[in-house]
Amino acid sequence: MNALPPSFPPSLDAMAIGEMDAPLLHPALGENHAMKWDALHEAASAVAMLAGVGEDITPQRVREFPYRLKALDPWRQHLAERGMDDLKAIMEPGIEALVTVNENGLDTAVPAMALWREFVAARESLLALLPPS
Repeated sequence: MNALPPSFPPSLDAMAIGEMDAPLLHPALGENHAMKWDALHEAASAVAMLAGVGEDITPQRVREFPYRLKALDPWRQHLAERGMDDLKAIMEPGIEALVTVNENGLDTAVPAMALWREFVAARESLLALLPPS
């Protein structure tokens, strides 16, 4: 189920948020994890821009995350999948709120920074599931 209302702005919808709804074919298929991970980071990049953080330089360990999942124990894979779903559940309404704030002519920097920090903290929690490289 998509948490976004039908009136969600097409400009943000085009940021691949809809791609995050793609079902996983198999827990060990990194391509599907990569699609979800990339879509989350596209949305996060927009939030970072609104927050005034600047360009997010994504470390290699972050880029490799979805591909390293298939080497994890099944229970860690499951936690990672649920964590990505939870992160999506944070980002969608957060972006919707930022759009509403912006449409009302208000500054989005402070709420965008709060959402950005939530994203980074959740991402770090997911990365902690990986063994040291």
